[in-house]
Amino acid sequence: MEKSYENNQAYEHEKSRQKRSKKRKTVVMMQKVGIVVAIVAVICCGIYGYHQIPSVKVNKCISQAKEYEEAADYESAIASYEEALEIESTTVKTYQYMANLYINMDDLKAAEEILHKGVEETQDSQIQESYHTVMLNESVYEVNEASCSFITVERCLEILATDSGKTSAYNLLQTCYERLVGNVDESGVNIVLSSDEEGLGFESYKAVVEKMVSLYEKEQKPEMKELLLKYVGLQAETVLIPMEYYDAYVELVEKVDAVVSDAGLEELKACMAKSIEMHNLFSPILTEFEAGNFEIARDFIVSDEYIAIRDAFIDGTMEYWYGKTYIPVSNIGVKLHFVDNAWKFSFVDEEKNPAECGYIKVWGFKWLDNGHQRTAITYVPVSETKEYYPMTEYSMMYWWSTPINMELTENTFARMNFRFEENIYTEEGKTTKAINDWGGKYQYRDTYE
Repeated sequence: MEKSYENNQAYEHEKSRQKRSKKRKTVVMMQKVGIVVAIVAVICCGIYGYHQIPSVKVNKCISQAKEYEEAADYESAIASYEEALEIESTTVKTYQYMANLYINMDDLKAAEEILHKGVEETQDSQIQESYHTVMLNESVYEVNEASCSFITVERCLEILATDSGKTSAYNLLQTCYERLVGNVDESGVNIVLSSDEEGLGFESYKAVVEKMVSLYEKEQKPEMKELLLKYVGLQAETVLIPMEYYDAYVELVEKVDAVVSDAGLEELKACMAKSIEMHNLFSPILTEFEAGNFEIARDFIVSDEYIAIRDAFIDGTMEYWYGKTYIPVSNIGVKLHFVDNAWKFSFVDEEKNPAECGYIKVWGFKWLDNGHQRTAITYVPVSETKEYYPMTEYSMMYWWSTPINMELTENTFARMNFRFEENIYTEEGKTTKAINDWGGKYQYRDTYE
């Protein structure tokens, strides 16, 4: 019985031991599994984390972009490069690769824009050099394609603002100047300051000249001085400056003259001062004519100022004037002429086109009546038909006359009277209608029906 009890205890003990052993094995196994799981998790997290590194994601986008490029799927390639820039905006190679793609697509403007962004984001000198190269290439393209404008000039100046020793930029600015001076309309008038095309016009011109002034003040480069003097003068045979910008142009020339003293600029300033003097004298008369008040011309054409201008024109002593037959005055614009290395001026008169703006003519040539010099002024109003013909012109003359049917004798006085008439020009010729005559003591007729 005792032996049976002992055997029973031994059995229970062994059974308990086996359970404990099995439990320990289970725990060990679970620990091993846990370690494996942990290792796998670490590896997976590592792999995932690696792929989340910005540089890795950028490289993946670039690789995709390269594959798209090889397949000529440029739109997808650009999208991949843009995705790379969204991930990391300071990766230099992304900008370089993207710019190269645009260049291969013959889109220099897009290449310029992405490199400009790259310079701003990275401040990398290599990208900046690439940016300047693309800008120069785009400018050369515009010059060769006869599409040179002040945008082209602005691009070159931007390069010089960073690298003032860039010889190629100076050379290109000289070529741009030659192209801009040669930009004329069918009548030979340079229109770069009056054009409304993109990249032309006075505002664009003013911006580049002011930038040239700023660059010259900064480093006093002789190359910039030479260019500045050329651009501010635009030494073309005829340059049209709209009247609304003329005062601003005068101020611009004075601003340049204050920085770069030059005898040519002094001559240009004197010419412009004379043109302003003439315009200021005649502008009030033009305003009166536009309002239909022609009678005011009676006192004006016999004034000392007007007679002096008439005689100077007849004698060929009118300073800086460019013309031979008459002086047109208008509010349309001023023409500056650089002829035989000298500056002259004239006003726009629209003689060969329907008048979009009224203008007057100051007649200044020998016009004698029995030894007495006539004096006259005419006014061409705005064309109502928008066609050149018929063209209406109103004339006011102060001339010598005698009473009707009166024979001239040694006792006959010179009859100086004012005559106001309307002239209508057609393709067939000219028709004159007298509107009024005025006179003093020797007036011989009051009105015409």
